[in-house]
Amino acid sequence: MRRIFEYIPLFKLANKLQEKVSSLMKNNSKTFIENGFDKSYNNLSPYGEGDKNYKNRTIFIIEYQLKIDYTKKDDSNKNISNFWKGAKRGKSLNNNFTSTYQPPSLDFLNLISRAVGYKSFENFCNQYFYNSETIKILILPFFEPTSKSTFVQDLLSYEFNLFQKEELLSLDIIKFVSKNPKEHNNFNCINAKKIGNKQHGDLVIWGRLDQDNTIHTSFYALKPEISFFWNSNPLDLQTFTIKNIQSEFLEKFQKSLLWSTAIRLSLKKEYRKSINIFRKLLNDNYQPLETNLCLAVVYQLKKYPKYVDHHIIATVATAMGVSLKKAKDSMNKIHSLDKLEGSIIDHFTKDWKYLKIEKKPDEKTQIWKLSGIIYYEFVAAIILLGYKEIFTPANFENILQKISEKVENSWFKSIYAEVFATVYFEMGKLKEQRLLRSPEIGPEDIYELYKIAILYSTDKNIHDTCIAFFIKYEQFEKIKNAVNNSDIKSKAIQSLYA
Repeated sequence: MRRIFEYIPLFKLANKLQEKVSSLMKNNSKTFIENGFDKSYNNLSPYGEGDKNYKNRTIFIIEYQLKIDYTKKDDSNKNISNFWKGAKRGKSLNNNFTSTYQPPSLDFLNLISRAVGYKSFENFCNQYFYNSETIKILILPFFEPTSKSTFVQDLLSYEFNLFQKEELLSLDIIKFVSKNPKEHNNFNCINAKKIGNKQHGDLVIWGRLDQDNTIHTSFYALKPEISFFWNSNPLDLQTFTIKNIQSEFLEKFQKSLLWSTAIRLSLKKEYRKSINIFRKLLNDNYQPLETNLCLAVVYQLKKYPKYVDHHIIATVATAMGVSLKKAKDSMNKIHSLDKLEGSIIDHFTKDWKYLKIEKKPDEKTQIWKLSGIIYYEFVAAIILLGYKEIFTPANFENILQKISEKVENSWFKSIYAEVFATVYFEMGKLKEQRLLRSPEIGPEDIYELYKIAILYSTDKNIHDTCIAFFIKYEQFEKIKNAVNNSDIKSKAIQSLYA
């Protein structure tokens, strides 16, 4: 299931299209009205509902702006329909969609983006979503029996403002005021996320204040470059007192804000600023495994192989719980680090048997690629898989689990699909090993992991292992149907399920 932020770019682009129509109608109302546009509302489309002319109006605005004949495109109707369906899903701000969804082609999204004044869809996304390092924090009221709901809001807002001045960060802190206190006297995850999305926030914080001054806190990351790390953050659903919220909650929260800022800066290619923040966090011993890995990635993007290798070794050392020297000695047993051409990341990227790194990705499947974030997880995966032999089983599974939880469906359409398929295969193997002795694990759990692995991997060894499982647990016919209905093009792979 796609996460809601994957539809939001279509919703925002649709809004830009509506705005462009309104602007153009001021000077060209007669032409637009003749082509089906409403004089009063300048309406382009009610997101594909109840209006038979929205396709014609979409075609008209493309042709009017770009001076091309879009009706000649064979897939024009399909792309337009899928565009407005996706925009509707982005507008609804929820994930409760049962039907499958095929996004419009990137060529179509490039046309729409050009029609509203951007160079391309990527240019629109970069300017609209990643052009600012400012983190927008929405603080909801912390209700309690006597309804002093603004006390915690005021306290957090004051501390965040003080923190951004000290650290020279850019935060936009908003204290949400409910128009209907009776309706919002006890926020939950669903309505908090909905309010956060409507306010275009990056993070939303909510909770309650008990009479004994106990504060119950919750928060949710609304943007992918922040949820990349925050989903596994230990602050969620914890309780604090008025006294220790400043010394415990805020200290951890502030470091997480620094982390999020560093990630966002790296996505903007401001690598030096990003490195400085990550190094500060590392000096404070904050999440050393993840921070070393991120430093390795940023140095890789900056093309400093010496520093890349240092932080990869530090990542492995942290995961193993050993010194840098012992980690390096263990890594040298896999391959001689001194003889590698380029960085360790370069080596594993080139050495990955099925990674078609030189192949241009299919543009139609790259729409949902989240700028930069996929590369962080790709690096984490190839390092983990490449040094699997030197990790303890517990460490290997722990890191593997973290990676698998962050993989988006869309990443299986990227050039890194083989690597993420292998992650799911390894997760399936670990679960299969404890299948008979753990009542919490059933064959169906392993089936889902192996299914993803075989649909996106071309490694015959992976297929052979998975097929043995499917046959043993009478799932072969089921997976055979899945393969027949998939996009697998390899005849050799298809023949395995014949």
